[in-house]
Amino acid sequence: MRPPHACRKNAVTRLNYLERGDKRRGVGHSVTIEKHRFFEPFDTHDARADTQPWGRSKMSPVPERFDRMNALLIIVFSLIYPITHIANGWIFEFAEVSPHISLIYLPAFVRLANVLVLGPLKGTLATFMGGLLLAQTYDAAFLVSSLNICCSASGPLISLCIFKMYSRRNVHLTSIKDLGVLTLMYALSNAVLHHLVWSVVDPSKLSEPIQVVWMVLGDIFGALLGAYLMKWCILKYRQVQVSRNLQD
Repeated sequence: MRPPHACRKNAVTRLNYLERGDKRRGVGHSVTIEKHRFFEPFDTHDARADTQPWGRSKMSPVPERFDRMNALLIIVFSLIYPITHIANGWIFEFAEVSPHISLIYLPAFVRLANVLVLGPLKGTLATFMGGLLLAQTYDAAFLVSSLNICCSASGPLISLCIFKMYSRRNVHLTSIKDLGVLTLMYALSNAVLHHLVWSVVDPSKLSEPIQVVWMVLGDIFGALLGAYLMKWCILKYRQVQVSRNLQD
C-alpha cells in the first residue's frame, strides 16, 4: 500500500495535467470537478446508496419497467408453447408413434428455450402456464393433466440444474456441444418423469416398453432441430448488429 503523500502527489500531478489540457481546449469548469474528485477522502461513498438497495433512487422507474417486461415475456412464451404443440401435430403427423408420443417433438425445444431465455424460474412458470392452456384442449382427468404439466415444466429445470452442477458454468447458447448435452439430459429426464407418472396414475398410456425410447428420440430430434434454428437466428442477429455498427 502506497503512503498517503504519494497518493496526494499523484493526484496533484493528474490535476495539473487536466488544467493544462483544459487551457488548451478553453474549458474551465471541469477543473473544479476533477479537483474535488481527486482530493476526496479515500473512504467516502455516496450516501444515497444507503437509502435504497443496490443504490437505486426511490423515484427510479427501472424496476417497474423490468417487471412489466418480464410479465410480458412470460405471457408470450406461455402462448408459444401450446401453439407449437398444436402445429407440431399438423406438421409432423407422419412421425407420430401414439397420440402423446412423436419422433419429432418441437415443443421439447420450446420448453428448453423457456428456461434458457427467461431463466429457470420464469421459464418454468411460462411452460407451466402454457401447459394449463394446452390442457383445455384435451379431455383428460384433472390429476393426470396436472401431473403431466408438472413433468413437462420440471424436465428442463432438472436438466439445467444437472448441467450447471456438472460443468460449474452456464450454458453457452451458441455451443452445439452444450446444447446437445443439455438436450440429452432433458430428453432422459422428461421421458423418465412422464412414464413414472403414467405408471402410477394412468397405466393405459403404457402400451409397450419401447415407447420410452421413442419419447427420448422425439424430444432429442425436436430439441436439436429447434436448437439449430435458435443458433442460426442468434448468429444472423449478431451479423446484422456488426454490419450496422460498421455502417455507423
